[in-house]
Amino acid sequence: MKTMNRKEWLQQLELVQPGLSTKELIEQSTCFVFEKGFVKTFNDEIACTLACDIGIEGAVQAKPLLELLKKLPEETVEVQLGDKQLLIQGEHRKAGIRMESEVFLDTEQIETPKEDAWIPLPPDFCEAVEVVRQTASQNDSEFVLTCVHIHPEYVEACNNYQATRFPLKMKVSSSILVRHTSMLHVGSLGIMDFAEDSSWLHFRNPMGLVISCRKYEDEFPDMGEILNVSGDPITLPSDIEGAASTAQIFSMDNPYDDQIQITISRNKLRLKGTGENGWYSETKKLEYDGPKIQFRIAPKLLKEITKRQHDCEITRDRLKIDGGTFIYVTALNT
Repeated sequence: MKTMNRKEWLQQLELVQPGLSTKELIEQSTCFVFEKGFVKTFNDEIACTLACDIGIEGAVQAKPLLELLKKLPEETVEVQLGDKQLLIQGEHRKAGIRMESEVFLDTEQIETPKEDAWIPLPPDFCEAVEVVRQTASQNDSEFVLTCVHIHPEYVEACNNYQATRFPLKMKVSSSILVRHTSMLHVGSLGIMDFAEDSSWLHFRNPMGLVISCRKYEDEFPDMGEILNVSGDPITLPSDIEGAASTAQIFSMDNPYDDQIQITISRNKLRLKGTGENGWYSETKKLEYDGPKIQFRIAPKLLKEITKRQHDCEITRDRLKIDGGTFIYVTALNT
């Protein structure tokens, strides 16, 4: 029997959640695996590893364990192995969750880098990933475009109608592609170091969490011509972020296409978010005397961009925002 601080244990498990899958794509991919003083998760694209010694080894379904630890009121809980169960006991309560004593999760293919292999990331790497990954494609038939492209000079992504590039110096051996879904959590976990091997790109945060993302070496299209455009100046409304947040109430009904529509016509901008439960529209004033134009953008991305820059350039078929530390370009419907 081992005594665990409930909140600390819960925090450890939440940190390795990115490696879980909602369905068992590979054996035990919906489980927390406790082995050799660590907790591990792996869904074939992302593996997470963090020091966590519960005194027991085996695999337990992640969802009920997380929900249980969130609801228990005790500061500490007792943990022990029962008959094919992980037993968790509080002051006046007890629960058992089915546990497999044999570990089948195939993480042996992923070697944790040695200490001297870790390289500090540029301080703006997490910001770059958070902005760029939102312009990657959701269409698996265009595999390369579902990835974030990590280049020695920049990080970028494109989905055929919008593209973002964030210049920064990365000490990678060559250009690397990582699925944008794998990078979803990297930007929000305070990642500070990285290491790479032939198949994996590893990230580490100050708590010792290691996220290993499968990497690909397919050729990413050259976006220089797409990004190198100039046009007539226009300034987006200063308070557009609030409107985007409200429109997202409805656009987020579409988890794989969370987009809002922006329409710019003479001296006004209309923003609209639509979902299965309704819609929201808001009109803003701006200085513009050109033809009517439209484009679609993820509301979260619009908020991230306009935190940094409201000045744009418009050409016949594109809108460009150059924030100094990033470039965003989207195709226009006229």
